Parts: sequence; C-alpha cells; structure tokens
Amino acid sequence: MLAIVNIDPNLRKTGVHRYSLRLNSLEICQFKHKREEPMSEILYLAATAVYELERKGDPVQMARIKETKETVAQFIAGLKEKEESELKEGTNG
Repeated sequence: MLAIVNIDPNLRKTGVHRYSLRLNSLEICQFKHKREEPMSEILYLAATAVYELERKGDPVQMARIKETKETVAQFIAGLKEKEESELKEGTNG
C-alpha cells in the first residue's frame, strides 16, 4: 500500500507539516507540505520528492522506488483485469 503520512511532531490545522511517502512499512522519502494547499499539491510534492531520489541515484532508495513502481503497476493491472471481467459479465448476463 502506498501512503502519505503526516509525521510532523507538532500537528495543527494549518502551516507546513512534514510528510512521509511509504510503501507498506518502507519509507521512500520525506517532504514538506502546507496543509492549506489542495490534495493535488501534496501528490505533486510526493512525486517530485521521488523524482529527486531517482535523479540522485541513491541505490537503497532506488530499490525502494523500483519496488513501489512494481507494486503500483501490479495494482493497476489488477484493477484493469477486474474491470474487464466485470464488463464481460455485464455483457454476457
């Protein structure tokens, strides 16, 4: 499971917080996000943090990123398979 987790020690409704992007229990990276900004911004910041890790080429983080990509690809393939199966059942029923 991919998760973006607020890990800031000083939780509050506004302001900049520290977040962790995780794959199951593995932390991929950390980044900061201003809570007042929209969800699309936090997703963009998480993607940017991963991009920066890829660019730097840290071998440990690169292995985590590869595992993340594979997990996401498997998840998407499973969703497509389920959707195709449901479409077939709907047209045959």
